[in-house]
Amino acid sequence: ALLEGQDGSLWIGTRAGLNRLKDGRISVVRAKDGLPGDHVASLAEDPDGSLWVGTSRGLARMSDGVLSRWLGKERLPSARVESVLRDRDGNLWIGTVPAGLSRLKDGVLSTLAGTPGLSDDSVVSLLEDREGSLWVGTTSAGLHRFRDGKLTPFGKREGLSSDMTTGLWEGADGSLWIGASAGGVDRLKDGKVSTISVREGLPADDVSALAGARDGGLWLGTPSGVLARLKGG
Repeated sequence: ALLEGQDGSLWIGTRAGLNRLKDGRISVVRAKDGLPGDHVASLAEDPDGSLWVGTSRGLARMSDGVLSRWLGKERLPSARVESVLRDRDGNLWIGTVPAGLSRLKDGVLSTLAGTPGLSDDSVVSLLEDREGSLWVGTTSAGLHRFRDGKLTPFGKREGLSSDMTTGLWEGADGSLWIGASAGGVDRLKDGKVSTISVREGLPADDVSALAGARDGGLWLGTPSGVLARLKGG
């Protein structure tokens, strides 16, 4: 998991805790410091700068450096939180494996597993685009877009490199960048897909995380721990 915070910090979720790169220094937060688990799979930031941290053992929230456990297996259908998103209406969307989507709205948690048309309940990436559509990435069924009550699939059949989508980001021009397992990074724009891979300079074709930078660039993470950066995404 990757996220560039409002204060310029680069947050990096790993299997051994949450790393923060700030002013050239790295600090680490682990389960012993209050995280539900050391395996950090997803990150999201609220407008007030609070950080949501999804782990293999539940969801936590960090505010002003203080961690609090929010949701675990006692409330979520699965404690393995692979994606988290705060939408423009204030809802908190939580993607789990293997129990699909949950939504926290006005303090009420509802589970949306088995949503008609969503062919995989292992949700590993989430994004709300500028038009208000919700994009849902899965481990085996590609992407699904929820818009105006309709669900539209996007997978290898539509030109994506892989049906396992590991990260999502919307560029300044409205293009959708999609991290793919063993496929590099896809760019979906106006219904057309283009791909950046090791042939174009990526350190690996297996991209495990994406995060937008404040200057318009794009951070990419790989399972081996290598970070790369695309300029002017």
